[in-house]
Amino acid sequence: MEVQTSNLIDVIKKRKSIRNFTFKKLTQQVIKEILECGRFALEENEAQPYRVNVVVHPTVKMMLGEISPEYADIYEAASCCFVIFLDLERSTDRIKDLLAIGALIENILLGVHAIPKIGAISLDINMDHKDKIDEIFKLSSKRYEFMGLICVGAINEELERVRSKKTKNRRPIEEFTDWF
Repeated sequence: MEVQTSNLIDVIKKRKSIRNFTFKKLTQQVIKEILECGRFALEENEAQPYRVNVVVHPTVKMMLGEISPEYADIYEAASCCFVIFLDLERSTDRIKDLLAIGALIENILLGVHAIPKIGAISLDINMDHKDKIDEIFKLSSKRYEFMGLICVGAINEELERVRSKKTKNRRPIEEFTDWF
């Protein structure tokens, strides 16, 4: 029997991290539509245990770049950055809440990918810098725990064409799956 894939499956398989952006601004409406995708992420207990700080101001993006200089160029060129926190007051079960935040991040990345000429990347920031991130946003570490950061912007297609010639290896299904 031949499997026919839907457009959604194709979207999922073709999603990739974009590191090169133009300096084009995204409208607030586009940013809200992306966040709306995140809001509909899977979660078991409906606590929605997250907070997203949308960074559009160049000074704040520069401050993030000072924390992780290896990504400073990405922050600067991106139209916005979503800084994602676990809201400890809304937290009910740490494992379920972390899964909810993972689903939020993936839905945001897929939502961005579905918009033509817009791309995103989820960046790994050294978690030793959580305190500095809390300082930037004036958040209490007793209430919010930094979880991740996504940069979003208009794709610099010329630079991405050069970068996309590298293929990303994915493990074969057989390598991580057992059948019972």
